[in-house]
Amino acid sequence: ELLDPEDPAVAATLRAAGMSIDPDPRGYGWFFFPVDLDGDGNADPHPVFGSAGLPWYFPLIFLQRARTWAEQRAGLPNVAFVGSMRPLLPLLGKRTASPLMDIVVAPVAVVDLKPGDPSCQVPIVPPGNLAPLYETRPTDCQPLPSGNYDITVLGGLAGAEPVDYRAQLREMNPMWSDEQVASAASRVTDTGWVLDGGAFSGQRWTVPNELGCTDPVYRPLPNDDNVPPRGVAQITEDPDAQCQNPYEARRCDPAGTVLSCDQGPAGRFSVVDPEEDVAVDERDFSDGHGDPACRRAPRTAGGPAEPIAYAPVPPACCEAVRPLCGLPLCPARPNAARPSGDGARWVREARVPGEDFTVDEDGRVTLRCVPFLPPASCCR
Repeated sequence: ELLDPEDPAVAATLRAAGMSIDPDPRGYGWFFFPVDLDGDGNADPHPVFGSAGLPWYFPLIFLQRARTWAEQRAGLPNVAFVGSMRPLLPLLGKRTASPLMDIVVAPVAVVDLKPGDPSCQVPIVPPGNLAPLYETRPTDCQPLPSGNYDITVLGGLAGAEPVDYRAQLREMNPMWSDEQVASAASRVTDTGWVLDGGAFSGQRWTVPNELGCTDPVYRPLPNDDNVPPRGVAQITEDPDAQCQNPYEARRCDPAGTVLSCDQGPAGRFSVVDPEEDVAVDERDFSDGHGDPACRRAPRTAGGPAEPIAYAPVPPACCEAVRPLCGLPLCPARPNAARPSGDGARWVREARVPGEDFTVDEDGRVTLRCVPFLPPASCCR
């Protein structure tokens, strides 16, 4: 959702941060344009949805698991999801959205075993999918890593030409009524404007950020502290003023602070386990960690279950996670960051000293449990 600069609470936050937003509809909105890394003039396939024939469009949406300070210091790998605006929107001709953009996140996580090496980015695919999804590249089958995820959005066009799409329709269809023009335009743009040409400008927005409340769970320290976990430098000397529970936006009092509720921890995306028990076995290093649903799967919808032919993870990618092999999964506990009274919403995190991890005299953290298992082939 776009920040509304006309909202008094948002305006106060922007003033405190020394920022301004121009709500001119010619350039204010979510603009959809293709990702074309190979330069062939066509949208590249989406990293996840591409298997269903769907292309990749800006804005790019990434969700990265917020690690506890113990997980950070112990070197637990990052986990991310690659999201998308609702993939069919550009295919149906939609070019802009405002103020809301529908987001779709496929239930496939990626664990980054060796930062900087794309070949070490291994998908974690939960059981219950078709066999080819596990076989196209080195993949691990287990429940999705639960937790609270930071959101990063990349978008923006530089050098683009604003086009009044309603005026363009009137010129092309002089016999249309105003209602017909408005109806046709609404299928393409929410603002009445589209952008032609231009190139990706590198605009980046991450939630949580320094406009929001502090983060007492995952990043309690400011950015200028070079020891993890690092938080975000706030725009006020008293960042806790009126934040109350910063993970519940409805309890944040915008009248008592210049901090924005939904730009802080409350803006994160939660991945939770509906049940406490899982079928995987941390001592089983065969493909699927002992889960029968990870060993056989149909190749086509409605087809018979067949053995899954997994490709092993390259051994060079496994060095960082081998010490984690054989460790049990951390206990499933109620989500500390997002308590909920509507049933079991469990997460697995290394967050209890002595039980989930130990700290040596020199400050070295050793995990005693893991929130998700290392890829099975790394442990064989």
